[in-house]
Amino acid sequence: MSFIEKQSNKLMDYFIGGLLSKTPDMMERSKIELLYWYCILNIFPLVAFIPFLIGEKGFVQTGFVALTIAMLIASLYVFRVAKVYKPVLYLLAAISPIFVLALMILIVPQDLSILLTFIYITLSLVIFTINDRWAIAIVVSALVSIGISAYLNSIGIHSGALIGVEMSDPTALQISSVIKIGMPMILLALALSNFVRINKRTNNKLLSNIEIQQALNHDLAESKEQFRTLVENAEDLFYELTPQGNFKYANPAFESVTGYSPEFAKGLHFTMCLHPDATDLARKFFNQKEYITTPYTEFPIVTKTGKTVWIGQKVSYLVDKNDELIKYFCIGRDITQQKEIRANLKKAKLEAEKAAIMKAQFLSAMSHEIRTPINAVLGTIHLMADENPRADQVEHLNTLKYTADNLMNLVSHILDYNKLDTETIPIKQAPFTLKECLNHTRAGVEQFAKEKGLAFSVEMDPKLPKKLVGDSFRVSQILSNLVHNAIKFTNQGKVVIEVLEHLRTDDFVQVYFSVTDTGKGIPSKKLNDIFEKFTQATDETVLQGTGLGLTISSKIANLLGSTIQVESELGKGSKFSFLVEFQKVKMASISTATVQKGLQIKTQESLEESLSETRVLLVEDNIINQKVAGKLLKRWGAEFDVAGNGQIAVDKIQKTNYDVVLMDIQMPVMDGIKATNTIRALGGKYATIPIIALTASAVLEVRQNALEAGLNDFLTKPFQPDTLNKTIRKYIGLKLDSGEKAIPDDLASRGDIPGPKA
Repeated sequence: MSFIEKQSNKLMDYFIGGLLSKTPDMMERSKIELLYWYCILNIFPLVAFIPFLIGEKGFVQTGFVALTIAMLIASLYVFRVAKVYKPVLYLLAAISPIFVLALMILIVPQDLSILLTFIYITLSLVIFTINDRWAIAIVVSALVSIGISAYLNSIGIHSGALIGVEMSDPTALQISSVIKIGMPMILLALALSNFVRINKRTNNKLLSNIEIQQALNHDLAESKEQFRTLVENAEDLFYELTPQGNFKYANPAFESVTGYSPEFAKGLHFTMCLHPDATDLARKFFNQKEYITTPYTEFPIVTKTGKTVWIGQKVSYLVDKNDELIKYFCIGRDITQQKEIRANLKKAKLEAEKAAIMKAQFLSAMSHEIRTPINAVLGTIHLMADENPRADQVEHLNTLKYTADNLMNLVSHILDYNKLDTETIPIKQAPFTLKECLNHTRAGVEQFAKEKGLAFSVEMDPKLPKKLVGDSFRVSQILSNLVHNAIKFTNQGKVVIEVLEHLRTDDFVQVYFSVTDTGKGIPSKKLNDIFEKFTQATDETVLQGTGLGLTISSKIANLLGSTIQVESELGKGSKFSFLVEFQKVKMASISTATVQKGLQIKTQESLEESLSETRVLLVEDNIINQKVAGKLLKRWGAEFDVAGNGQIAVDKIQKTNYDVVLMDIQMPVMDGIKATNTIRALGGKYATIPIIALTASAVLEVRQNALEAGLNDFLTKPFQPDTLNKTIRKYIGLKLDSGEKAIPDDLASRGDIPGPKA
């Protein structure tokens, strides 16, 4: 690249570089460059005349030319800083020829000026023609220049006058013209040569751009062909709709699904193959522009053979610069099979939910039917134990009680597993005393260990906080199950509960619990299976339990955010452990009333106190349970009447004043919940009379329904006599002795049982 060309490019970049960078179209860039160089070349002749105008008679002329050059250059600078680049550039290109033509007419002799003017105007016309409608600017410039020349001639300033040539000396005029005009013409020729070279380079750029555009068009054609091939061979439906919803294009897959050929569908409305039930929804989808927010939709169509097919469709659309819709692009797929699968899954889900409800109802009925006779058995055993039995009878009574307790444990495990399986057991977060929680566990299993001659101990880390926040009942439930299992499968040695602090922060404490025994151990191949339901460690232990204890414990541990780990060696024993995180109790928030105490050891030998002058209505349909409860009430000195169902209870309560009602839930004629609703609806004293539910159902929904119906409390059969005694005394206003609790801990501390209504 030559020096002149480099400097020319720098100059061009200085003045119009910003405009060119904002003009992506190559053709438009070339037009702008052409106009720019035209303006620059118009300045060259003016500059060339300055040396010849300097003199005694050329001061005014020189000033005129210098002012013209300054104006033109100033216009370039204005163009550089202007926000409207193109108008300024076009204005400069239109004005500059006026000065050039005026000087050419006035300075150059007449014959030569005519030729130069013709050449100049022709070149300018070509340049302006390339720039579209601006060609008229050079015509206007020529007319203005001729007008200026005519005016100057009229006042005595003629061709050649500005360079000091007189009209009376033709020879001198010719010689002066040749000498004084030669140099400007040479400069002008050089400038035009450079202009032609630059223009040629611009044309080369245009040709290169044309070649690039042709290559792009070729690539675009190839891409279109590839896309057409993909669309034509796709299994999905591709179709194009007009803004009115008429088919404009459809691929062959359209025919394979609908049975209608693309040629047949072309021009028809999209509703032509829609199922009648879907037509209104489809019109709404397009008319209300729902495809903008929800482009995917599903709808049924009717094929040419009359078969109903479901289509899943994705819609996109194209709009013009005015945001007016041009067309829709749609991709559809036959989803009939998927719809059938979804329908079957929904049906299966409904059937599963129905089966779950039936299962819950069955468990509730089973619970009631089993707990009712167990309640009678345990109540009878309790009454017989208070009648001073002989020593040999005591042994038989203990056997009966042990068997009934085991049966009760079986029922409880099945119900607990059902609740865990349906995830209906909430985890309670309340302050509790860890030591009392462990005392409860000890009290529940210690006698069992003594009967087998095993050493049993609880070892607690003294560094542990006295009070924590969590669900102590669930922790105790896990420990009780693990200890029962350990004692059951240990014939000699010991069982140890160990509680250690694992980690402490400002907000929580992680507590490590473990139960270790010296029993028979578990085979290694069974370690991964023992937490599965109805699974035993060995085949010989099948008759020693339900196989649900560890399953329930594992699920409760998961609800607490923990996992039970097991280590075992055949013949040497086993160790079960788990880690639970408890929140620390803020000292300012601790109060005796809010601490969860768990199950407590009784502080009195007997909590059964007199209920003399208390009149009780016992609503119970089971004759054995009537007798057992009646003997207990009689022993406590209470007067009572018996009602065999809810309807009899409603009749009796309106004839006699009772202090408390003991209400069974499941009874013939009228159940306990309906009877309670009827009694509460009587108003007056009947709205506040204490009604305590005595039921064999332990299902959570039954408890909730009972309390919502207006029952004050809920006792599950079988219950301890002292528990019933305390609950009655609480609701008839008798004072409880020190250390007693009106609600037994096995109910009040459970997170899944609502408290009594006020």
